[in-house]
Amino acid sequence: MFVDHFYDRRCTEAEKLIRIDRALAIIEKLLLSNGRSLQEFNLPLPNNSIRNNPDRALDEFFFPHHINDDEMDEAIDTSIYDNTNLNPEQQRFFNLIRASVLDPNTKNKLFFLSGDGGTGKTFLLNYIIYKLREMRLKVLATASTGIAATNFYAGGMTFHSAFRFGINVEPDVIP
Repeated sequence: MFVDHFYDRRCTEAEKLIRIDRALAIIEKLLLSNGRSLQEFNLPLPNNSIRNNPDRALDEFFFPHHINDDEMDEAIDTSIYDNTNLNPEQQRFFNLIRASVLDPNTKNKLFFLSGDGGTGKTFLLNYIIYKLREMRLKVLATASTGIAATNFYAGGMTFHSAFRFGINVEPDVIP
């Protein structure tokens, strides 16, 4: 069942209920924007404090409290990003990302960054993360493996952790 994989099994029962409420608030917001409601699908209503602020629920779901905290940034040497001279290709990519993030009317929100090993891809992504966080924007850096997420990206985490995807650990199933 989906709900079984919706939350980290190690969290408390209270945290599970909060996560379910947050998800219901987000679903309700999407349904209401399309003229539908949770009741039409026999889904329970989230509690009122979350229901009255679905944007906060969305924020709290995807951005745990430690993401973008100043404390977290102090653990990472960000001095290399303060006076960085990007090469022309890196600068162009950074400008595209920044323009896309800052302009809500920008349609192009998907970007692909590729290059040979040692050409500065990880540096550029960390630079983008740092500069967007410097603008007080929330940035969630994810990768498919823990090593990539935590070793390469500032404040990174696996997408399984970030989006609360369960990992099937049954012995006869390949995850």
